[in-house]
Amino acid sequence: MSASNVAPDRALSSGKPTAVDIVFLLSMVGLMALVAFLGRLTFQEGVKTEITKSQAETLVGWMKEASGRRSGEDFQPSACAYKTAGSAEVNLWRPCAHGLLSDKGPLANATNAFTGEPIAFVERCNPSDLATAGRIVADKISSTPPGSAVPIVVGPMADDERIGQKLMIRIAICDKGGYAIRVGETEF
Repeated sequence: MSASNVAPDRALSSGKPTAVDIVFLLSMVGLMALVAFLGRLTFQEGVKTEITKSQAETLVGWMKEASGRRSGEDFQPSACAYKTAGSAEVNLWRPCAHGLLSDKGPLANATNAFTGEPIAFVERCNPSDLATAGRIVADKISSTPPGSAVPIVVGPMADDERIGQKLMIRIAICDKGGYAIRVGETEF
């Protein structure tokens, strides 16, 4: 059989798009619009996370700087000041945390980038509770005795945690999914 004897199965294309071509092109345009929309949403959520992270970095920086000044009589917020060993007063974490968020604290007027509410501390980020998004977590870092298998123990700062003496604190934030993002550690 020669090539000239073979008849084509269908006519050659006229150069115009077929219905299948048009459906394909429209679906590609729709997919590109969807990708652009989802990219914009992801970017906006990332900006919110970075705003929260910046607020937490401000807090860590303030804690580093304030650690040396906590023994002064006019230290603000006073609920975060050192107390001498013989002092009858005991400073606890909860009043200090409120002081950090007050008008005289380093996070005065800070708002949660995800909700627009005032920023707040939580004990833990929780992926099953998305209300923790944009919150700050403060953990206490405690050294274990020499020779221990685990050199440090990290646990949440309880509301009744005594903060009258120096302690190591780890600051983290909760992202949109409720997962913790570590920001820094400092002596306070």
